[in-house]
Amino acid sequence: MKCIRKVLLFSLCISMIGLPIRAEETRDKQRQTLQAEIYTDASYTKRMQTADSITLQGDFEKGTQVYAYPTDVDLPGAKTKAAYDITIMDPDKEPVEPDQPVTVQIHTEKKLNTDVTSVYHVTGSIDEITARSAAHQVTFSADSFSVYAIGEKYARSMVFQMDGESWYHEILTEGEIPTRPATPTKADCHFKGWKNTKTGQLIDETFWNTPTENLTQDEEILFEPVFEKIFHVAYKGDAQASAGIFHTQEYAAGGQLNTAAVPFTPAEGFSLVGWSTKPNAQTPDVQDGMTVTQDLVLYPVLQSGQWITFDVNGGESMNPCFVPSGEKPSQCMKEDPKRTGYTFAGWYTDPSLQHAWTAADQPLTKALKLYAKWIPDDATYQIIYMKQNTSGTGYDYDRSVTRTAKTGTKLTVAAGDPYVLKEDGKTVCSLNQTKTAYFHYVPISVGSQSVKGDGTTVVYVYLDRNVYHITFHLESMAIVKNGITYTSASPYTLTARYGEEIKDRWPAGDDIKNLDGTNTKWVGWNNVNQKSYYSSERRCTLESDMIPNDLANQNDARFTVEGRTSTTSYDVNITYMEGTKEAPIGVINQFVGKSRYKGGYWRPNELAGFTINGGSNSQKTYVKAGESVTFYFTRNIYTVDCYNAAGTKVERSVQVPYDKLVKNYLPSNLKAPNKGYQFGGWYTTPTFEEASRWNDNNKMPAANIRLYPKWIAPVHTVQFDLNGGHAPDDQADYTAQLVVDKQQAVRPADPVREDSRFIGWYQENGSPFHFSAPITASITLQAKWIPLHSTHVHYDSNGGSKAGWTSAKAYTVGAQAEAEEMRSDCHPPEGKNRFLYWNTKKDGSGASYYAHDLFTVDQEDMTLYAIWADQRHAQLTFDANGGTYPDQKATRTVQFSDADGHTGSIPNDEFTITSTYVPTRPGYRFIGWTKIRSGDGTEYRVGDKVRVSGDAVLYAQWQKLHTLTIVNQVEGTYDDDSLFHFDVTLTDAQGKPLSGTWQGKTADKNGTVSFSLKKDQSFCFDELPDQADYRIEETGPQGYQTTVEGDPEAGTLKEKDDFKVIYRHRFQVVETGIRKNIHGLLMCVGLLLCGLWYRRKFIR
Repeated sequence: MKCIRKVLLFSLCISMIGLPIRAEETRDKQRQTLQAEIYTDASYTKRMQTADSITLQGDFEKGTQVYAYPTDVDLPGAKTKAAYDITIMDPDKEPVEPDQPVTVQIHTEKKLNTDVTSVYHVTGSIDEITARSAAHQVTFSADSFSVYAIGEKYARSMVFQMDGESWYHEILTEGEIPTRPATPTKADCHFKGWKNTKTGQLIDETFWNTPTENLTQDEEILFEPVFEKIFHVAYKGDAQASAGIFHTQEYAAGGQLNTAAVPFTPAEGFSLVGWSTKPNAQTPDVQDGMTVTQDLVLYPVLQSGQWITFDVNGGESMNPCFVPSGEKPSQCMKEDPKRTGYTFAGWYTDPSLQHAWTAADQPLTKALKLYAKWIPDDATYQIIYMKQNTSGTGYDYDRSVTRTAKTGTKLTVAAGDPYVLKEDGKTVCSLNQTKTAYFHYVPISVGSQSVKGDGTTVVYVYLDRNVYHITFHLESMAIVKNGITYTSASPYTLTARYGEEIKDRWPAGDDIKNLDGTNTKWVGWNNVNQKSYYSSERRCTLESDMIPNDLANQNDARFTVEGRTSTTSYDVNITYMEGTKEAPIGVINQFVGKSRYKGGYWRPNELAGFTINGGSNSQKTYVKAGESVTFYFTRNIYTVDCYNAAGTKVERSVQVPYDKLVKNYLPSNLKAPNKGYQFGGWYTTPTFEEASRWNDNNKMPAANIRLYPKWIAPVHTVQFDLNGGHAPDDQADYTAQLVVDKQQAVRPADPVREDSRFIGWYQENGSPFHFSAPITASITLQAKWIPLHSTHVHYDSNGGSKAGWTSAKAYTVGAQAEAEEMRSDCHPPEGKNRFLYWNTKKDGSGASYYAHDLFTVDQEDMTLYAIWADQRHAQLTFDANGGTYPDQKATRTVQFSDADGHTGSIPNDEFTITSTYVPTRPGYRFIGWTKIRSGDGTEYRVGDKVRVSGDAVLYAQWQKLHTLTIVNQVEGTYDDDSLFHFDVTLTDAQGKPLSGTWQGKTADKNGTVSFSLKKDQSFCFDELPDQADYRIEETGPQGYQTTVEGDPEAGTLKEKDDFKVIYRHRFQVVETGIRKNIHGLLMCVGLLLCGLWYRRKFIR
């Protein structure tokens, strides 16, 4: 048995020689190329019918799958060409992320514009990633998976046209800044700028410095130049042909000549009679209002003579009058001056009006200044009486008196008694002659004022309310007020003005205390004018019945009122209530513990500001002891007339209840009379005396009132710019003047400047300023000069073929000149293209002017420098990147330039790649170009368009080629014609089958090439791409032992050029094919030997 066991063990070992050992199944990762299954949505239930494909190449577990479905993505500044949500599923169908970056290739049915194609990874944000793009596919590396989108960046194509032909073309994507095209010109026209033909808007200067942004689609914008037909009229400062131009006007087509706006003042002794197109002309040949149809240069037509100036002494201003030599002054002095309230009495030659001028009909031989004399007319003025209001905070209108005096009469008010008004120092009336009960005249001196001819002069007289001191006397009783006890020894005194509110100070009711402990009670206070009548009412205001008649016209008067007591009186409770019995509002006054004789009647007095409901008689009530009686009053409503700003009419009336805050009822949306005016409060007089100011705390009195709004006029600043001049003497003052709105500024002395003639003060807008004009805003006045000599403008070509030139026209410093066109014989400097504009600085940092623009000649020999558009050179280089072209050069270039104007190839346009630029390289296959040598980025192929915006290089991209040779070697064969069959399967780096024909054998759809070889034959696969995979399956006749030498039967073509797989076949003696069944044969031999041994040992 031991022998049997040994034989069996031996046989088993022999039988296992050469058997494959099955490894334990693991989930180790291996390099794979996976094709994504594309579904319609995230449920992964329905396959999508699409020509798009997604391939992932990387290290994956066996059984890993890739799922994807399309999704919608809005890409910033780009249109979405394709977007897929990609998920990697492990063998357990669980989403996983790769450990190492995976190469992703998305193939699209839609053709991509590789020049603007980008790939975006969409997670919480949208991020652009590095990718390589071709006409129908993108390739990129990814280490995490969600949504990946392919987008083409939107582009803005800007086409500038001139007369329907392309002038300039530029294509911009997000973030790029436009380039300014060359400036077009047109005869007799001013170039205003480029217009967007869709919006009709002109491009502003910021456009050329603003990056392109917010593109939501591809767009094309068409621009056209805007020209304005203009003509310039230049004015010479003198009639001589050599005089300089001092002023230039610009007229649009159809404009009418306006020489009146020209700031020209002739020299002393001359008058301007018009303008002429000829120098030294005697008569004008152009007229205001004529249509300007061409550029003009005009000369002043001057006439000698003398000027008459006028001092109107307060009258309306008159312009100076020019009297030509030999003519009479009367010919230009056809109207007398005017002055309100005066009659003109003739002209005088001296300020004191002593010497009348009578030479109006005699020729004038020298300059003359005349002074107007006036005789005053009768004019009216008013005396307005104003009464103090009850609160003492202001005055209300009472009455007025109208008087007549000569215009200009000086009015003065003299304080004292009598209170008199004087006209030119002569007393004309007493202002306090009419006595007004309970008021006294306020001796306020108003100074002096002159009577105006327009009747607006007013003299105000003020009446204040009399003040009274009332002492209350009551024997054996006391008055308690504010915690202080007053007795007959130290009586209580009340001080108030007539009509003032006193209800909280008048002693009554519980204010009266019994001191002797008896039943004596206070009955009331006596009426000072009716001694037998006593009243126990709590009085609200100081009325006339409370003041002795003999003190009605006495201010600061004192009197005593006596109290009455009784032991037979009874207590009553009297209440004055606002409202009605059915609807009471509130207590006005209350008398508690009042005393009255038995059987007495109570009739309430009128309360200031209130009306007794039903009248006093209807309220008369018999009051019994201990009774409480209420009398009802209605609060009166009074009118406040709010006047307009001029104080001439009521703008709005408001109704205000008595004793309510008036400010709560006044209009708040007041309209200022002029811009900039500030509201200064309400006044009770239209002349806004401080005493008549209405306080915000004032309550409505028991009378109608008038209120006038005071407006505070803004103060404007008038400054003087001498413009290079200086004061003629030490007395001249050019400091800034503060002028109240609508008032006039004071004209300073005329300044002087060397070699110049002063022609007046001018506003900032270039128009002359007249000092008779009202000032309505702050202003700077500039002295205007006409230089006595002229200068020229120099035009520097700034590197052009023509050095430059000097303007033919002469100008005075400060004048406006017309910028000339670039001359046709001046060509751009090297590296520049076309003329853009003129600039005051050589480097272009100064002020810029297009041809025909007006500019100010701000200095002698002023120079303008030509600014040229940069010549847009660009070079597109095709770099063979290791290969060569037929001329053995490593590069080929395409030159782009707009040096020849706006024709030909222009940078930032598109260039279509042709096969001319395809290089060759032994051992490599050309696959396209990229802008990055390493091959990253957009991939371009023949037929693609590339946008050229500057110098660029396209690098040829190569795919290394390999050869795979299969050698068939046979040893010891008895038949040299034996055939050995081979199946070679070829796939690219992405796992796709290779196609092609080698040695007459064509690969099938799976990339498999089948062929047979005899002894010592070989089969060569040439030009196989780098990273391609191969797998060889060999089938041969029986009787051969085969070994594989050289490279393996399966592998990846990389790192070396040539691969060789050698099949070595050795012929066996018996050609039975036993080699293929050696394991079973050995097992059978082993069993047979064991059987023979057993039989021999045990069966005999």
